[in-house]
Amino acid sequence: MIVKRILGSFFSFRNITNNQLYQKMSQNAFFSKRFTEGVSYWLNSEIFKYTATSLLATVCDFSSYYALVYVLHVPALVALFIGQFIGSVITFILQFQWVFNFVDTHSYKKYAIKFFSGQIAAAIGNAIVVWFIITFFFMDAWLSRIITSITLWFLMFFINKFWVFSDDTLEK
Repeated sequence: MIVKRILGSFFSFRNITNNQLYQKMSQNAFFSKRFTEGVSYWLNSEIFKYTATSLLATVCDFSSYYALVYVLHVPALVALFIGQFIGSVITFILQFQWVFNFVDTHSYKKYAIKFFSGQIAAAIGNAIVVWFIITFFFMDAWLSRIITSITLWFLMFFINKFWVFSDDTLEK
């Protein structure tokens, strides 16, 4: 009954027998229409776009952090701020135009101020946590950076969605 209810809602029909359900499933090759609609919906969702832009910014952030710490021997906290700045600029541009779909750039400066003030607060929090982990847990700078970045990713999604890019007066 539960399976029928779940699959019945998946196929958008309610009163169906088990035999009819089996026939519908066998006719539909891997649930193609619903599956592709679901994938298309997910790929166009805000959370997927946010994740994709965050991954790109994180790659740039971590690459610069790695180069600064391990190649140029810059102190970890200085490299952290430089890497975060590079990642933040990339993130702001992509999130403003692609993730949250703002088309009116007249308020670009207003959103940049809100975004980068959140990023500065996150960078300070990140630096404190990285320093704390390195100092008191004797963990590698790289591993501590990864742990704090994952934690901050969740926090920054909500800050960006509900505070930075939440002005209803701007046409989306």
